[in-house]
Amino acid sequence: MESVSAGESLKCPVIPGEPAKPDHPIRRGHWIGLLCILIATASLRIYRLDTPKGYYFDEIYFGYTARQCLAGNRDIYNPHAKPPAGVSNEWSHPPLGKLISAAIMAIAGQDEFGMRLSSALMGCLAVLLVFLLTVALFESPQAGLLAAGLLSLEGLAFVQSRMATVDSHVVVFLLASLLFYVIWRKQPGRSMLWLAAAGLAAGMMLATKWTGVFLLFLLGADLLICGLFRLRPYSRKTVLAVVCCLVVLPVMVYLASYAQCFAMGYGWRQFWSLQRHMWRYHAHLQGHHAYQSVPWQWVLNVRPVWLYVRDGPGNTIANIYNLGNSVVLYFGVVAMATLAVRQFRRRSWAALFLLAGYLILWTPWAFSPRLMFFYHYLPAVPLLCVASGWLLARWQTNRRRWVRLAGWSVVALSAAWFIFFFPQMTAISVPQWWADAAYYWIPSWR
Repeated sequence: MESVSAGESLKCPVIPGEPAKPDHPIRRGHWIGLLCILIATASLRIYRLDTPKGYYFDEIYFGYTARQCLAGNRDIYNPHAKPPAGVSNEWSHPPLGKLISAAIMAIAGQDEFGMRLSSALMGCLAVLLVFLLTVALFESPQAGLLAAGLLSLEGLAFVQSRMATVDSHVVVFLLASLLFYVIWRKQPGRSMLWLAAAGLAAGMMLATKWTGVFLLFLLGADLLICGLFRLRPYSRKTVLAVVCCLVVLPVMVYLASYAQCFAMGYGWRQFWSLQRHMWRYHAHLQGHHAYQSVPWQWVLNVRPVWLYVRDGPGNTIANIYNLGNSVVLYFGVVAMATLAVRQFRRRSWAALFLLAGYLILWTPWAFSPRLMFFYHYLPAVPLLCVASGWLLARWQTNRRRWVRLAGWSVVALSAAWFIFFFPQMTAISVPQWWADAAYYWIPSWR
């Protein structure tokens, strides 16, 4: 792959308004600010991570199966196996995320803290990657810090990073793939190893959840559109390198994620049977759940999922809701719409790529026949934060004082929202009357 010359490196013609090199390099102060955000992010995600005890919500699938991966229980790859009462083998998704969780448990222990630590670490890594992706797209460390700060305060991302599932793993692999691709795409002459790294991360996303297909489609579509503007066709060597990076490598990663399955004695016949069972499960998952939702409700943050409840002494209650931060989510939509306008006015590739990424991670769910929940929106949320960081950074440099104040108000309101709903997201006991009066602003939040 490295033999592809710079002239055949698949770079599109220069895009107006997109500098080839960063105009604003990351300085020491930016790294210090990022470090402070990461310390706060890690502290909040680790705080009371072992609460509640036992499994809750989808931990009965993912947390239990990760423990069984560590124990070497071959039933986790058998859709027909009968698990113990109260838990279930999670075979409906590829195993990579569960294997990573098992590896972390091997180091940190198999108690509730160790079981959820992998998600917490991934939640912190996602904040770092959002910073780097924003800088790579828009050459603005200030925008990167704002984007990272908003993601650290976003409620859906926060709650999912404190639960023993694989959703935070999916987000990390998504952001890593986008980051590597943007680095390669925007710098003419970059080594194809960056594209290979993007394909590797996309394969890891695919090997965690099948939604990785959306990401591969995005990268492939961008390259195809890029090719339409070239003055001469790609060489066979270039096309082969791209196929190896974005097709062959992800498939190899996907197959490698089943190494434990094959090591336990399962063959190709059982492997293909498992894939068919997975497809049938997702294609025909019907029924009714009290907290199911549809994609338009995700954008408006009107149907969270009630994950956990515990009645305490003295008429107190402890809840865990994966309620999104409405300030972050609504402003993110505004920022994404602003980016769309910029794309048509200035032909900004970064704006179009980010908008396309958001849409491809959200809109396909509108055509899905299966049961859906708010947390399926999670992969799209970091891209809203990237767009918000870009817009807020522009507002901060605006000559109008009220525009600058509006920008800081968005940040302050995001933090206030997070602090206000923090007990509702972390199972901190509060008086029942306070929960009823303060936390259910609209009927669908109950």
